[in-house]
This record gives sequence, C-alpha cells and structure tokens, in this order.
Amino acid sequence: MSLRKAFIILKKELLNSIRDKRIIYSTFLVPIILPIFMLLPVSLTTKKEMKLQEKPSYIAVIGDRDEDLVGYLEKSRRFRFIEIPESPLEAIEKERVHCVLEIDKEGAGVNARILYDATRDGSRVAMEKLKAALLEYSKEKAREELERRGLSPEILEAVKVVEKNLVPPSKMGGFIMGMLLGVIIAMVSITGGMVVSIDATAGEKERKTMEVLLSAPLTRLELLLGKYMATMLFAIFSIILTVFSIFLTFKLGTTAFGREFQAITSIPITVQGFLSLILVVIFYIAFMASIALSVGTFARSFREAQNYFTPITLVVVLPIVFVQALPATPGMEYFYLPIFNVILFTREVFMGNLDPSHFSATLFANILFAYLGFRVAYRIFNNEKAITR
Repeated sequence: MSLRKAFIILKKELLNSIRDKRIIYSTFLVPIILPIFMLLPVSLTTKKEMKLQEKPSYIAVIGDRDEDLVGYLEKSRRFRFIEIPESPLEAIEKERVHCVLEIDKEGAGVNARILYDATRDGSRVAMEKLKAALLEYSKEKAREELERRGLSPEILEAVKVVEKNLVPPSKMGGFIMGMLLGVIIAMVSITGGMVVSIDATAGEKERKTMEVLLSAPLTRLELLLGKYMATMLFAIFSIILTVFSIFLTFKLGTTAFGREFQAITSIPITVQGFLSLILVVIFYIAFMASIALSVGTFARSFREAQNYFTPITLVVVLPIVFVQALPATPGMEYFYLPIFNVILFTREVFMGNLDPSHFSATLFANILFAYLGFRVAYRIFNNEKAITR
C-alpha cells in the first residue's frame, strides 16, 4: 500500500467537495447557523420575559373588592387596575388586561382566584407576579395580626430554608458545556462527513467515475483510505465550526447566557483532559466515517444513500435521549458503549473530573469500533456486487 496514492485520492476528494455546493452548505454553513437558531430563541425569550417582568401588568378586579388588598398591590407599582365591562375571558383575549383577580370574602378571610391565559406570555407572567404579591400580602397581614396580639412574627418561619450549591460556577459551566459539546460531537461526527462520504461513493457511481478509479493503478485499500481521510477531515471541520458557533451564540446572547458564558470561560478543563478528549474524538470520528462509507458504497445512488442515513441518524439520536436519564456517576459499562462514552467522557473532561479508567475504556472502545468499522467498509468496498451495483 502506498500512502502517497492514498493522499492523491484525498486531494481529489477535497477538490471535488469544495466544488460541490451541497457539501459546502452541509459542512460549513449549517454547523455555523444551526446552533445560532437553536440557542438565540432562548435568549430572545428570556429578554422578552425580563421586559414583561419590569413592565406593570394590567389587572381587573371582580367579585368582592377588597380596598386594602388592592391598595397594597397598587403601592407595589407592578400592576395597573382597570375596569372591564365584558367577561374575564373576553377581556384577556382582547388584551385589555393581562389577568383578572376574582375576590371572594369569607368572614375575616379572603379567597383570591387569578384568572389568566397560559398561552399568552404577558398573561402568564402577570399571573406569576400577582401570585407572588398576594403571598407577600398574606404574610404581611399575618405578621400584623401576630404583632397586635403580642406574638413574635418569627413563628411564621419555623424552618428557614437556604439553598446552597456546593458545586462552583466553573464546574456548572463545564457540566453545561460538556453535555452540549458531547451531544454535538456525537451528532456532527456522522452528519458532518455524511455528504462527503455519499459523494465519494454513491456519487461516483452516479457520475460513472467509479469504474475509472477502479481501473487506475490503485489498490482498493489506497482508494478507500483516501476517501476515508476526506470524510474524517470534513467531519472534524464541521465539529470545529459548530463549537465556534456555540461560543459565538453564547457571546451574542449575553443577557440570557451571561452567567453561563462567564462560567464557560473559566471551565476547569486541563491540558491533559483536552488532549485526551481530542484523541477519543478522533477515533470516534473514524468509527462514524467507516459507517458513512459503508452505507455510501452499498447504495446505488445519492438519494438512496440519504434514505439509508435516516435510520442511522435516529440510532445516534437515541443514546443522546437516554443519556439524560443516566445517574450522575454512570457505571463503567457505559464507557464501552459508542456514542454514550463520547458524551459522558466529554462531560467529565469539561467538569475537570478526568478518570483514567474512563479514558482507557472510552479510548479502547472507540479504537476497537473504528477498526471493526474500517474492516467492514473495506470488505464492502472489495465486494464487486456492492461497488458496481
């Protein structure tokens, strides 16, 4: 086998891919745009809710009006009260009010019912603000009554609950970014090189150029290796661009992701952990590239290969869904499973919890699957029925 010939095929595939608009879009444009479209809506929604929290909400009061309660709410300057001639539902649908407070007096007590529309952001936020204000009013009235009777208001808080997260912000940032990047690596490793692998195999069949390559003074291994390296390179480019896009999106969405971005900039990742992750990811990409080339070689056309990739993508997505249900410290067996191990190991590295046994298991599993996957791809590539079908 000649590596020089394999690199010639690699150069050919890279030039063909750069000329193909489908590959440029899928490899370079989509990885940049997709995270922005995924994360920016969260930022915009958060900004919208913050504005709704700051602005006063329009409230209508029906039933037994309690002037003391209404006066308390007006003093907070979080609400504006208006009269409505129509029903509460009509008033909310016409956006005359955000929600309606129905008061029913029972002796010395007051029953307050908040009527709102959960499908409208303004109505939902107004309900939350009004509910919090009513609870504050209830506590204040209870304190006044206790003080009037000469009792200490502290008996209302028999247990004071204080929340304290023992995990530092940097580790929380590493947890968030580790999970996010683990999922990205698992997905983009197959989707990033998918179009290149299809074009290098099924695409060659459609263009009737596969026979020309097979008749050239090349071994099947040299031909496959060149296409294999091209698929891996484009998958790596896609991952790098996607990661860059995620950081850019967090940076742009500072209002929604301010704390998270600040934590991400100080994640406790070490040089050893980063190099270990790169090594693991390379062999994982190699495994995914072998799957992509096997499917592309078996398919008769570009469209048929795309149809085959649909269930494969679903198989990759399923572990991503199930990994959310795993315990915080998953068992050793999960680090031997492809896809699971990459996501879990990425999370560990970004949290600064590099476990040598987990690294060894993840690396061994990915090397083994990459080797077996390449053997399968080579066997299919050597099959005359598969390569010429």
